[in-house]
Amino acid sequence: SNPEKASAHLTDIATSAFSMKASAGMAGYDLVASLAKSLHAVCENLLAAPPVTPTNIQIVLWHIDSLQKVVALKIKGTGGEVGVAIQKELAAIEQEFAKIAS
Repeated sequence: SNPEKASAHLTDIATSAFSMKASAGMAGYDLVASLAKSLHAVCENLLAAPPVTPTNIQIVLWHIDSLQKVVALKIKGTGGEVGVAIQKELAAIEQEFAKIAS
């Protein structure tokens, strides 16, 4: 667990998430934009307040996995029922992250 490597990876992920958020929002992929926005915020928070823990890494990986699924399924807009389920899970994860981060 190299802190410099973790920081570099989180920076790369945050940058990609920020770009994805903007592109997805303009293209009408609201669910992708929402997930990317949350991923960006998580990465920025981790960069501002290390150390990175296994739980924090799981939160980052959940975001990435969810984004991969949404993109693979070509879910546009808010994603209907799938989007609602993902947004609920995202809200729960964000609450847990807020507890951990504070």
